[in-house]
Amino acid sequence: MYECDDCERIFSTKSNYNRHVSKAHPEESEEDDEDYSDSESMSSEDDVDSDNSEASQDDEGTLDIWEIMSRECEETGLSIHEIYKYKILFLRAIKKDKTHKSVMETLQRVRDEEDMDFEEALDFAVEKRRFLINRQIPLSNDEMKE
Repeated sequence: MYECDDCERIFSTKSNYNRHVSKAHPEESEEDDEDYSDSESMSSEDDVDSDNSEASQDDEGTLDIWEIMSRECEETGLSIHEIYKYKILFLRAIKKDKTHKSVMETLQRVRDEEDMDFEEALDFAVEKRRFLINRQIPLSNDEMKE
């Protein structure tokens, strides 16, 4: 386990700890990284995903949503507020979508049964539900000919 010396927050992985220090305490991050040795790493039992595995996976593998939306602002000329509202409405709609629910159920089942990480299970679930996803988009005349 890793504990922040400044705010006493506890982290399960060193990468999460380093990210926290660089964002929350940037003036001290260089000193702390040098002082923190790998000998303080967690045991192999702690390495196993817990109920918070999705949260830690999100911490390690998330996209910077604000950077993405900022680029969309530049590309579309829309304000950040308009793009943000659209994303919220999109997320609300996707949570109710039957196809999305099927993909997420497959993803969760695979994570439970096969002990896959989130991204690996996502790839598998999308591939497994490819036909169901493809049915949601009507084919153009060119695609029908092929």
